Amino acid sequence: MIKLMTLNLNYFGDKHGPWEARLAQLERVLQRTRPDVAAFQAVCAQPGSAGGQNQAQQVAAKVRDYAEIWFEPAQRGVDETLQGSAFIARVPCTPVAHQELPLENNPEDENQRMLLHARVQRDNEPLELINAHFSWVPEINRSNVAAALTYVQNLAGPALLLGDLNAPPDGPGMQQLAAAGWTDAWAKLQPHDPGYTFESDAPTQRIDYVWANTAAAPRLRAIERLLPEDGARLSDHLGLLVTLE
Repeated sequence: MIKLMTLNLNYFGDKHGPWEARLAQLERVLQRTRPDVAAFQAVCAQPGSAGGQNQAQQVAAKVRDYAEIWFEPAQRGVDETLQGSAFIARVPCTPVAHQELPLENNPEDENQRMLLHARVQRDNEPLELINAHFSWVPEINRSNVAAALTYVQNLAGPALLLGDLNAPPDGPGMQQLAAAGWTDAWAKLQPHDPGYTFESDAPTQRIDYVWANTAAAPRLRAIERLLPEDGARLSDHLGLLVTLE
């Protein structure tokens, strides 16, 4: 079995609690659930903060065994703040590639988006992990999905596309994934639960996902949301924990 987490870290946003409190809560969740790999979106590094460590590094430093850390910035601010995505892992996890998604000319969302591709070796067969953070603007979301499908089309073995995909299950982007033969892990394993993940204090939308290709879908065994404990939230999103055979 292998367990995987996905969570949008909400950068250093404090609407759902200061980062220091959220970091402490995330440490407790990781100690309790012990995912083999965690995929993070909305990861930030700020000069002069925590010695310049990005948030994924700060998380891994709190939890024993998460020695594999890969942060890739998608954007650099004028103050040298970096924003991007990351993986941390307590099993061998090899960085494969990162790919920027086409930057659309749309004032509603001018953020650079990207895919982060890592590989976990399991029983002599690799599991491909595509960490994605898509736009909330519907037309850009469709473009993001189309670019991701182009990227993954040559992956022959089991693969997961996971992350903050910023669209409802019935949205055009998610329907593109379904039409391409990918399986929505939540819909498959929790068909009677809406699985809302945003915003975490009173979620009314499901915009965080684990999608499995045809080789990975039969191996899906369990999926759950990472719900707040004692009122403390990890982020503005609820994370997901998925188990594969």
